[in-house]
Amino acid sequence: MKTQSKKRKVPYGMAREDIAAAARDLFYEQGLATGLDEILKRADVSKPTFYHHFGSKEELESQYLTAQAEFLRTSVDRIAGKSRDACQFIRRWMEFIRRRASSPTFTGCPLGNFAIEAKSAHNARVLREFGLSIEKLEDTFKAKGIQATRARELAPLIFMIYEGALLMCSATEERSHLSRATELMVRLVREKKSPTLK
Repeated sequence: MKTQSKKRKVPYGMAREDIAAAARDLFYEQGLATGLDEILKRADVSKPTFYHHFGSKEELESQYLTAQAEFLRTSVDRIAGKSRDACQFIRRWMEFIRRRASSPTFTGCPLGNFAIEAKSAHNARVLREFGLSIEKLEDTFKAKGIQATRARELAPLIFMIYEGALLMCSATEERSHLSRATELMVRLVREKKSPTLK
């Protein structure tokens, strides 16, 4: 006679955290194609428990995106608070990113990966999180003494270089892209205006 395996009993609040943590790791390691059953297996919870906390897998995906974007912006705030000017901020921020990229589990920027993989249902949320992240860089540059118009011009360029460098690192497994991106960012910050792109 077969014995049925029993799910461990955990408080509902803790179960939600377990699900979110499992989804965070699996979405980052394997992408959004990760099945719900695999997430529940990693979290060691049942489907009824999942649906007590989340209405759908898409809701879990949205929470993942928001959490990753908030982590990025919180990291920017923390590093900016320890930097005397915009150039030092850039160097310290990219050194933080370089250390994360040295992890054997590194697969690129969670926000960039999500944007590439996400279904159309997430487009508005992706654009919102990208916009908020660019605004965070703009505010940081202004706080470090860069004139408002210049900070508004710089922020999307810096974000684009950041995302492109991480994509290149992920695709080529070559971390030197981050060093080159850092120097390009610093050069842009030091220039009074960006080169005209035609």
